[in-house]
Amino acid sequence: MGFDAGETLYVGGFPSTRDKGPVLQRYSLNGEPLGAFGPPVLYDGDTPVWAVLPDQDGGVYVRIVESGYRKGWPALTIKKVYPDGKMTNLLDLGNLYAVRTRFAPSESIGNFVFDREGYLIIAASFHLSVQKVAPDGTVIWEASQYPVRADPVPFGALRDVAIDSRGHIWVTDPRRHVIVCLPDTGKLLLTHGGFGGVDDLSGNAFDRPTGIAVVTTDQGEYLVVGDAGNHRFLKYRLDYAE
Repeated sequence: MGFDAGETLYVGGFPSTRDKGPVLQRYSLNGEPLGAFGPPVLYDGDTPVWAVLPDQDGGVYVRIVESGYRKGWPALTIKKVYPDGKMTNLLDLGNLYAVRTRFAPSESIGNFVFDREGYLIIAASFHLSVQKVAPDGTVIWEASQYPVRADPVPFGALRDVAIDSRGHIWVTDPRRHVIVCLPDTGKLLLTHGGFGGVDDLSGNAFDRPTGIAVVTTDQGEYLVVGDAGNHRFLKYRLDYAE
């Protein structure tokens, strides 16, 4: 899901039986259906749209799994779709999939957000990297086991990403049961967590952390983590030393 500047909600997912491929549906804040956005994102295969990020220029970034790559393995692409039906490829990450991962692409849900400068920060679960990408698709840096102008990070999986007011990038790694923090340079700042069961009342460990978000209130800035295996949310106050 993703909201545009006018607070319209865009929803991806699996195609319906009447569609040629996955489409983006739009809804108002009160839940009124506003119809589909653009063309079907994919015309071949029963594959989902996993991540949706509307841009200020009216286009919408989507992460999809395309069929037909490498003897039946899906290609993993990020596209930008426009209301008039125009569609461009931003990144094709399929050629890295077989090298870095073994789990099925349909199980590798990633996400992306904008940073404060308008760059895309991509948590690419499908090949275990966090990337900073310019609007034209140029990769500024990549933090992974194959780092590019960034630190090596042994991600086991990636699920969600958020950015705080200092520009720090927070990602969840459910396979290692940790959250990871990177500054906007791609260097490894900290890793927090490890496996912890239902008796971990301190919140110092996780069981498959998935969702992550930064929330700002009158009382301060907080990091909220969805700890899926323990069926709970954990809330951390973000305090920064100069």
